[in-house]
Amino acid sequence: MNTVEIPPSFTVQSLTITVIVLFYACGSPESEKQINDPFEGVTEIVPQTIAEITGESDSGGTADFVFGSDFFEEITFDSSGELLLNNRGNMKILYFDAEGEYLGSFAGRGQGPGEFMSWPYLDVYQNDMLTALDRYTLRANIFERQDGSWSLLNDFSLEPKEHYELSDVFVLGSDRIAVIYSPDSRFMVEGKPGKVRLKKKIDLFSTSGELIEENWMEIPSTEYSAFSAPGGGGVAFPVLFGSHLLLDTGPEQTLYLAYTDQFAIDIYDLEANVTDSIRHSNYQTELTEAQREEAVEEQAGAVRMETDEVQQDLEDQLFEHSEQQTPPIKEMHVDRDTGHIIVKRHTFDESPNWLLLDENGQRIGGFRLDVNFSVHDFRHGRIAGALHEEETYPTVLIKSLPENQK
Repeated sequence: MNTVEIPPSFTVQSLTITVIVLFYACGSPESEKQINDPFEGVTEIVPQTIAEITGESDSGGTADFVFGSDFFEEITFDSSGELLLNNRGNMKILYFDAEGEYLGSFAGRGQGPGEFMSWPYLDVYQNDMLTALDRYTLRANIFERQDGSWSLLNDFSLEPKEHYELSDVFVLGSDRIAVIYSPDSRFMVEGKPGKVRLKKKIDLFSTSGELIEENWMEIPSTEYSAFSAPGGGGVAFPVLFGSHLLLDTGPEQTLYLAYTDQFAIDIYDLEANVTDSIRHSNYQTELTEAQREEAVEEQAGAVRMETDEVQQDLEDQLFEHSEQQTPPIKEMHVDRDTGHIIVKRHTFDESPNWLLLDENGQRIGGFRLDVNFSVHDFRHGRIAGALHEEETYPTVLIKSLPENQK
Protein backbone atom coordinates (compact mmCIF):
# COMPACT_ATOMS: atom_id res chain seq x y z
CA MET A 1 0.00 0.00 0.00
CA ASN A 2 1.28 3.43 -0.91
CA THR A 3 0.23 6.37 1.23
CA VAL A 4 0.28 9.81 -0.35
CA GLU A 5 0.72 12.81 1.91
CA ILE A 6 -0.13 16.42 1.08
CA PRO A 7 3.04 18.19 -0.07
CA PRO A 8 4.43 20.81 2.31
CA SER A 9 3.74 24.48 1.74
CA PHE A 10 6.04 26.45 -0.53
CA THR A 11 9.21 27.98 0.80
CA VAL A 12 9.95 31.63 0.09
CA GLN A 13 12.78 30.65 -2.26
CA SER A 14 10.70 28.30 -4.41
CA LEU A 15 7.79 30.76 -4.53
CA THR A 16 10.04 33.55 -5.84
CA ILE A 17 11.39 31.40 -8.68
CA THR A 18 7.88 30.33 -9.70
CA VAL A 19 6.59 33.90 -9.86
CA ILE A 20 9.36 34.85 -12.29
CA VAL A 21 8.47 31.96 -14.58
CA LEU A 22 4.79 32.82 -14.53
CA PHE A 23 5.25 36.45 -15.46
CA TYR A 24 7.58 35.45 -18.28
CA ALA A 25 5.12 32.91 -19.64
CA CYS A 26 1.85 34.60 -18.88
CA GLY A 27 2.34 38.32 -19.18
CA SER A 28 0.99 40.91 -16.84
CA PRO A 29 -2.36 40.68 -14.99
CA GLU A 30 -3.71 43.37 -17.33
CA SER A 31 -2.97 41.35 -20.47
CA GLU A 32 -4.48 38.30 -18.76
CA LYS A 33 -7.84 40.05 -18.55
CA GLN A 34 -7.94 40.41 -22.33
CA ILE A 35 -8.23 36.64 -22.84
CA ASN A 36 -11.85 35.65 -23.36
CA ASP A 37 -13.52 32.72 -25.11
CA PRO A 38 -10.92 31.33 -27.57
CA PHE A 39 -12.96 28.43 -28.86
CA GLU A 40 -13.03 27.78 -32.59
CA GLY A 41 -16.28 25.87 -32.59
CA VAL A 42 -19.09 24.78 -30.30
CA THR A 43 -21.26 21.70 -30.79
CA GLU A 44 -24.60 21.59 -28.98
CA ILE A 45 -26.73 18.65 -27.94
CA VAL A 46 -29.86 20.58 -27.07
CA PRO A 47 -32.40 19.60 -24.41
CA GLN A 48 -35.04 17.29 -25.82
CA THR A 49 -36.94 14.18 -24.88
CA ILE A 50 -35.29 10.79 -24.87
CA ALA A 51 -37.94 9.70 -27.37
CA GLU A 52 -36.81 12.47 -29.73
CA ILE A 53 -33.16 11.45 -29.37
CA THR A 54 -33.42 7.68 -29.52
CA GLY A 55 -36.77 7.03 -31.16
CA GLU A 56 -37.85 4.99 -28.14
CA SER A 57 -39.53 5.77 -24.83
CA ASP A 58 -37.88 5.62 -21.43
CA SER A 59 -38.47 2.77 -18.99
CA GLY A 60 -41.71 4.35 -17.79
CA GLY A 61 -43.12 4.69 -21.28
CA THR A 62 -43.61 8.44 -21.03
CA ALA A 63 -42.97 10.76 -23.95
CA ASP A 64 -41.81 13.76 -21.95
CA PHE A 65 -38.70 12.27 -20.34
CA VAL A 66 -36.36 15.23 -20.55
CA PHE A 67 -32.66 14.97 -21.27
CA GLY A 68 -31.29 17.25 -18.55
CA SER A 69 -28.97 17.48 -15.57
CA ASP A 70 -31.30 15.37 -13.45
CA PHE A 71 -30.97 12.54 -15.94
CA PHE A 72 -27.27 12.32 -16.70
CA GLU A 73 -24.21 12.42 -14.51
CA GLU A 74 -21.22 11.38 -16.63
CA ILE A 75 -20.02 12.74 -19.98
CA THR A 76 -16.85 11.34 -21.57
CA PHE A 77 -15.05 11.15 -24.92
CA ASP A 78 -13.70 8.06 -26.64
CA SER A 79 -10.52 8.15 -28.75
CA SER A 80 -12.38 9.08 -31.95
CA GLY A 81 -14.06 12.10 -30.38
CA GLU A 82 -17.45 10.46 -29.95
CA LEU A 83 -19.31 11.44 -26.78
CA LEU A 84 -20.81 9.00 -24.29
CA LEU A 85 -23.13 9.90 -21.43
CA ASN A 86 -25.21 7.92 -18.97
CA ASN A 87 -28.96 8.35 -18.62
CA ARG A 88 -30.34 8.03 -15.10
CA GLY A 89 -33.89 7.36 -16.23
CA ASN A 90 -33.43 4.10 -18.12
CA MET A 91 -29.76 3.50 -17.17
CA LYS A 92 -28.75 3.40 -20.83
CA ILE A 93 -25.52 4.85 -22.12
CA LEU A 94 -26.08 7.13 -25.13
CA TYR A 95 -23.38 7.94 -27.65
CA PHE A 96 -23.08 10.78 -30.15
CA ASP A 97 -20.64 11.60 -32.93
CA ALA A 98 -18.24 14.56 -32.82
CA GLU A 99 -20.93 16.79 -34.37
CA GLY A 100 -23.49 15.89 -31.69
CA GLU A 101 -25.59 13.53 -33.81
CA TYR A 102 -27.14 10.60 -31.91
CA LEU A 103 -25.64 7.23 -32.91
CA GLY A 104 -27.17 4.71 -30.53
CA SER A 105 -27.40 3.38 -26.98
CA PHE A 106 -26.47 0.29 -25.02
CA ALA A 107 -26.76 -1.23 -21.51
CA GLY A 108 -29.89 -0.53 -19.45
CA ARG A 109 -31.61 -1.05 -16.11
CA GLY A 110 -31.15 -4.38 -14.30
CA GLN A 111 -28.80 -6.45 -12.17
CA GLY A 112 -27.36 -8.69 -14.86
CA PRO A 113 -24.22 -8.38 -16.96
CA GLY A 114 -24.11 -5.07 -18.82
CA GLU A 115 -26.91 -3.59 -16.68
CA PHE A 116 -27.09 -1.02 -13.89
CA MET A 117 -29.25 -0.27 -10.86
CA SER A 118 -27.66 3.14 -10.28
CA TRP A 119 -26.09 5.56 -12.73
CA PRO A 120 -22.57 4.32 -13.44
CA TYR A 121 -19.21 6.05 -13.31
CA LEU A 122 -17.68 6.03 -16.80
CA ASP A 123 -14.16 6.15 -18.19
CA VAL A 124 -12.71 5.09 -21.56
CA TYR A 125 -9.42 3.31 -22.25
CA GLN A 126 -7.00 4.47 -24.91
CA ASN A 127 -8.02 1.45 -27.01
CA ASP A 128 -11.73 2.31 -26.67
CA MET A 129 -12.83 -0.05 -23.97
CA LEU A 130 -15.31 1.55 -21.59
CA THR A 131 -15.48 0.82 -17.87
CA ALA A 132 -18.86 1.50 -16.26
CA LEU A 133 -19.02 1.04 -12.50
CA ASP A 134 -22.36 0.56 -10.70
CA ARG A 135 -22.29 1.99 -7.17
CA TYR A 136 -25.34 0.00 -6.05
CA THR A 137 -24.49 -3.51 -7.24
CA LEU A 138 -20.68 -3.02 -7.03
CA ARG A 139 -20.43 -4.42 -10.56
CA ALA A 140 -17.90 -3.27 -13.13
CA ASN A 141 -18.98 -3.68 -16.76
CA ILE A 142 -16.36 -3.50 -19.50
CA PHE A 143 -17.66 -2.60 -22.97
CA GLU A 144 -15.73 -2.50 -26.24
CA ARG A 145 -16.46 -0.71 -29.49
CA GLN A 146 -16.36 -2.71 -32.69
CA ASP A 147 -17.64 -1.65 -36.10
CA GLY A 148 -19.16 1.52 -34.68
CA SER A 149 -21.23 -0.06 -31.89
CA TRP A 150 -20.64 -1.00 -28.25
CA SER A 151 -21.01 -4.48 -26.72
CA LEU A 152 -20.23 -6.09 -23.36
CA LEU A 153 -16.75 -7.61 -23.15
CA ASN A 154 -16.51 -8.57 -19.50
CA ASP A 155 -18.02 -7.91 -16.08
CA PHE A 156 -16.96 -8.58 -12.51
CA SER A 157 -18.03 -7.76 -8.97
CA LEU A 158 -16.19 -5.72 -6.36
CA GLU A 159 -15.94 -6.37 -2.63
CA PRO A 160 -17.44 -3.71 -0.33
CA LYS A 161 -15.17 -1.85 2.09
CA GLU A 162 -16.43 -1.10 5.59
CA HIS A 163 -17.09 2.63 6.13
CA TYR A 164 -16.23 3.37 2.48
CA GLU A 165 -18.31 3.83 -0.65
CA LEU A 166 -17.49 3.73 -4.35
CA SER A 167 -16.87 7.22 -5.65
CA ASP A 168 -15.20 6.98 -9.10
CA VAL A 169 -13.29 4.89 -11.60
CA PHE A 170 -10.31 5.73 -13.82
CA VAL A 171 -8.67 3.66 -16.53
CA LEU A 172 -4.89 3.72 -16.84
CA GLY A 173 -3.58 3.03 -20.33
CA SER A 174 -5.20 0.00 -21.94
CA ASP A 175 -5.41 -2.63 -19.22
CA ARG A 176 -5.67 -1.20 -15.70
CA ILE A 177 -8.67 0.03 -13.73
CA ALA A 178 -8.28 2.26 -10.67
CA VAL A 179 -11.39 2.03 -8.45
CA ILE A 180 -11.76 4.90 -5.96
CA TYR A 181 -13.36 4.46 -2.53
CA SER A 182 -14.23 7.52 -0.43
CA PRO A 183 -15.00 7.62 3.31
CA ASP A 184 -18.70 7.21 4.05
CA SER A 185 -19.89 10.63 5.27
CA ARG A 186 -22.36 8.94 7.66
CA PHE A 187 -19.44 7.27 9.43
CA MET A 188 -17.38 10.45 9.50
CA VAL A 189 -19.79 12.45 11.66
CA GLU A 190 -20.29 9.84 14.38
CA GLY A 191 -18.94 11.51 17.48
CA LYS A 192 -16.53 13.63 15.46
CA PRO A 193 -17.77 17.21 15.31
CA GLY A 194 -15.43 19.73 13.75
CA LYS A 195 -13.02 19.29 10.86
CA VAL A 196 -12.58 15.72 9.68
CA ARG A 197 -10.19 14.35 7.09
CA LEU A 198 -9.90 10.67 6.24
CA LYS A 199 -8.22 9.03 3.26
CA LYS A 200 -9.52 7.77 -0.06
CA LYS A 201 -8.47 4.23 -0.99
CA ILE A 202 -7.67 3.06 -4.53
CA ASP A 203 -7.74 -0.60 -5.64
CA LEU A 204 -6.05 -1.60 -8.90
CA PHE A 205 -7.70 -4.16 -11.21
CA SER A 206 -7.04 -5.65 -14.63
CA THR A 207 -9.70 -5.54 -17.35
CA SER A 208 -10.39 -9.24 -16.66
CA GLY A 209 -11.39 -8.39 -13.09
CA GLU A 210 -8.23 -9.63 -11.39
CA LEU A 211 -7.41 -7.66 -8.24
CA ILE A 212 -3.82 -6.59 -8.87
CA GLU A 213 -3.35 -4.67 -5.62
CA GLU A 214 -5.77 -3.81 -2.85
CA ASN A 215 -5.21 -0.35 -1.35
CA TRP A 216 -2.80 0.39 -4.19
CA MET A 217 -2.80 3.98 -2.97
CA GLU A 218 -4.19 5.91 -0.02
CA ILE A 219 -4.65 9.61 -0.67
CA PRO A 220 -5.97 12.50 1.44
CA SER A 221 -9.72 12.90 1.12
CA THR A 222 -11.64 16.15 0.98
CA GLU A 223 -11.59 18.07 4.24
CA TYR A 224 -15.04 17.96 5.81
CA SER A 225 -16.87 19.98 8.39
CA ALA A 226 -18.79 17.46 10.49
CA PHE A 227 -21.80 18.66 12.48
CA SER A 228 -23.46 16.48 15.13
CA ALA A 229 -27.12 17.33 15.50
CA PRO A 230 -28.98 17.23 18.85
CA GLY A 231 -30.47 13.82 19.51
CA GLY A 232 -27.87 11.99 17.48
CA GLY A 233 -27.02 11.79 13.83
CA GLY A 234 -25.34 14.53 11.89
CA VAL A 235 -24.23 15.83 8.54
CA ALA A 236 -20.88 16.46 6.88
CA PHE A 237 -20.07 19.14 4.31
CA PRO A 238 -16.88 19.77 2.38
CA VAL A 239 -15.10 22.69 4.08
CA LEU A 240 -15.89 25.83 2.12
CA PHE A 241 -12.81 26.90 0.14
CA GLY A 242 -10.88 24.24 2.05
CA SER A 243 -8.51 21.49 0.97
CA HIS A 244 -9.69 18.99 -1.63
CA LEU A 245 -8.02 16.40 -3.82
CA LEU A 246 -8.64 16.15 -7.58
CA LEU A 247 -7.91 13.09 -9.74
CA ASP A 248 -7.65 12.45 -13.47
CA THR A 249 -5.79 10.12 -15.83
CA GLY A 250 -3.12 11.30 -18.23
CA PRO A 251 -1.14 9.85 -21.17
CA GLU A 252 0.12 6.26 -20.97
CA GLN A 253 -0.62 4.80 -17.55
CA THR A 254 -0.45 7.86 -15.34
CA LEU A 255 -2.65 9.26 -12.60
CA TYR A 256 -2.69 13.02 -11.88
CA LEU A 257 -3.36 14.27 -8.34
CA ALA A 258 -4.00 17.96 -7.74
CA TYR A 259 -4.05 19.57 -4.30
CA THR A 260 -6.45 22.48 -4.20
CA ASP A 261 -4.90 24.28 -1.23
CA GLN A 262 -1.69 24.71 -3.27
CA PHE A 263 -1.08 24.99 -6.99
CA ALA A 264 0.42 21.50 -6.90
CA ILE A 265 -0.06 18.57 -9.30
CA ASP A 266 1.79 15.26 -8.89
CA ILE A 267 1.93 12.59 -11.62
CA TYR A 268 2.04 8.93 -10.55
CA ASP A 269 2.95 5.77 -12.48
CA LEU A 270 1.60 2.22 -11.97
CA GLU A 271 4.08 1.67 -9.16
CA ALA A 272 2.54 4.64 -7.33
CA ASN A 273 5.79 6.58 -7.73
CA VAL A 274 5.83 10.31 -8.50
CA THR A 275 7.34 10.67 -11.98
CA ASP A 276 6.82 14.42 -12.31
CA SER A 277 5.44 17.39 -10.38
CA ILE A 278 3.98 20.75 -11.36
CA ARG A 279 4.23 23.68 -9.00
CA HIS A 280 3.11 27.28 -9.56
CA SER A 281 2.65 30.25 -7.32
CA ASN A 282 -0.77 30.29 -5.74
CA TYR A 283 -3.61 32.01 -7.58
CA GLN A 284 -5.64 32.99 -4.52
CA THR A 285 -8.22 35.64 -3.76
CA GLU A 286 -8.99 37.07 -0.33
CA LEU A 287 -12.64 36.48 0.54
CA THR A 288 -14.84 39.11 2.10
CA GLU A 289 -17.01 38.19 5.06
CA ALA A 290 -20.10 38.70 2.87
CA GLN A 291 -18.78 36.23 0.27
CA ARG A 292 -18.13 33.63 2.96
CA GLU A 293 -21.58 34.15 4.50
CA GLU A 294 -23.28 33.82 1.11
CA ALA A 295 -21.42 30.57 0.38
CA VAL A 296 -22.30 29.17 3.82
CA GLU A 297 -26.01 29.97 3.40
CA GLU A 298 -26.06 28.25 0.02
CA GLN A 299 -24.28 25.17 1.37
CA ALA A 300 -26.40 24.90 4.54
CA GLY A 301 -29.55 25.26 2.44
CA ALA A 302 -28.96 21.74 1.10
CA VAL A 303 -30.20 20.29 4.39
CA ARG A 304 -32.92 21.45 6.76
CA MET A 305 -32.34 20.87 10.47
CA GLU A 306 -35.15 20.35 12.97
CA THR A 307 -35.33 23.93 14.28
CA ASP A 308 -34.16 27.38 13.21
CA GLU A 309 -31.82 27.40 16.22
CA VAL A 310 -30.09 24.17 15.11
CA GLN A 311 -29.98 25.44 11.52
CA GLN A 312 -28.25 28.63 12.68
CA ASP A 313 -25.82 26.58 14.76
CA LEU A 314 -24.97 24.59 11.64
CA GLU A 315 -24.32 27.77 9.63
CA ASP A 316 -22.16 29.21 12.42
CA GLN A 317 -19.99 26.09 12.45
CA LEU A 318 -19.66 26.04 8.67
CA PHE A 319 -18.63 29.70 8.69
CA GLU A 320 -16.08 29.06 11.46
CA HIS A 321 -14.46 26.27 9.42
CA SER A 322 -14.54 28.09 6.08
CA GLU A 323 -11.26 29.43 4.75
CA GLN A 324 -10.60 33.14 4.25
CA GLN A 325 -8.94 32.69 0.85
CA THR A 326 -10.04 30.83 -2.27
CA PRO A 327 -7.97 27.74 -3.10
CA PRO A 328 -5.60 28.08 -6.10
CA ILE A 329 -7.25 25.15 -7.92
CA LYS A 330 -10.98 24.48 -8.09
CA GLU A 331 -11.09 21.81 -10.85
CA MET A 332 -8.55 19.94 -13.00
CA HIS A 333 -8.90 17.94 -16.22
CA VAL A 334 -6.11 16.26 -18.21
CA ASP A 335 -6.09 15.59 -21.96
CA ARG A 336 -4.87 11.98 -21.98
CA ASP A 337 -3.78 12.29 -25.61
CA THR A 338 -1.55 15.35 -25.30
CA GLY A 339 -0.91 15.69 -21.58
CA HIS A 340 -2.28 19.25 -21.60
CA ILE A 341 -4.11 20.31 -18.45
CA ILE A 342 -6.97 22.73 -17.84
CA VAL A 343 -7.31 24.14 -14.33
CA LYS A 344 -10.25 26.10 -12.97
CA ARG A 345 -9.68 28.80 -10.40
CA HIS A 346 -11.95 31.05 -8.34
CA THR A 347 -12.45 34.51 -9.81
CA PHE A 348 -14.78 37.33 -8.81
CA ASP A 349 -14.22 39.48 -11.90
CA GLU A 350 -14.12 38.92 -15.66
CA SER A 351 -10.55 37.57 -15.80
CA PRO A 352 -10.00 34.02 -17.15
CA ASN A 353 -11.35 31.41 -14.76
CA TRP A 354 -9.57 28.55 -16.60
CA LEU A 355 -5.84 28.17 -17.23
CA LEU A 356 -4.37 25.96 -19.98
CA LEU A 357 -1.06 24.24 -19.20
CA ASP A 358 1.10 22.26 -21.63
CA GLU A 359 2.45 18.75 -20.94
CA ASN A 360 5.33 20.27 -18.94
CA GLY A 361 3.00 22.30 -16.74
CA GLN A 362 3.83 25.65 -18.36
CA ARG A 363 0.91 28.00 -18.96
CA ILE A 364 0.10 28.43 -22.66
CA GLY A 365 -3.32 30.06 -22.47
CA GLY A 366 -6.28 31.08 -20.43
CA PHE A 367 -9.98 31.46 -21.11
CA ARG A 368 -13.25 32.20 -19.41
CA LEU A 369 -16.21 29.82 -19.36
CA ASP A 370 -19.69 30.66 -18.16
CA VAL A 371 -19.87 30.03 -14.41
CA ASN A 372 -22.91 27.82 -15.09
CA PHE A 373 -20.92 25.57 -17.45
CA SER A 374 -19.76 22.35 -15.75
CA VAL A 375 -16.81 20.59 -17.40
CA HIS A 376 -16.91 16.78 -17.52
CA ASP A 377 -14.09 15.75 -19.86
CA PHE A 378 -11.13 17.18 -21.79
CA ARG A 379 -9.67 15.24 -24.73
CA HIS A 380 -8.37 15.94 -28.27
CA GLY A 381 -8.26 19.64 -27.33
CA ARG A 382 -12.05 19.55 -26.84
CA ILE A 383 -14.04 20.20 -23.69
CA ALA A 384 -17.32 18.40 -22.99
CA GLY A 385 -19.74 19.65 -20.40
CA ALA A 386 -23.17 21.02 -19.66
CA LEU A 387 -24.48 24.58 -19.53
CA HIS A 388 -27.01 25.01 -16.71
CA GLU A 389 -29.37 27.96 -17.03
CA GLU A 390 -32.23 28.99 -14.79
CA GLU A 391 -35.66 27.53 -15.57
CA THR A 392 -34.34 25.54 -18.53
CA TYR A 393 -32.80 22.14 -18.93
CA PRO A 394 -29.05 22.17 -19.55
CA THR A 395 -27.46 21.91 -22.96
CA VAL A 396 -24.56 19.51 -23.48
CA LEU A 397 -21.75 21.42 -25.19
CA ILE A 398 -18.50 20.38 -26.88
CA LYS A 399 -16.04 23.28 -27.14
CA SER A 400 -12.94 23.03 -29.36
CA LEU A 401 -9.74 24.86 -28.54
CA PRO A 402 -7.78 26.51 -31.40
CA GLU A 403 -5.16 24.29 -33.06
CA ASN A 404 -2.30 26.22 -31.49
CA GLN A 405 -3.65 25.54 -28.00
CA LYS A 406 -4.52 21.84 -28.34
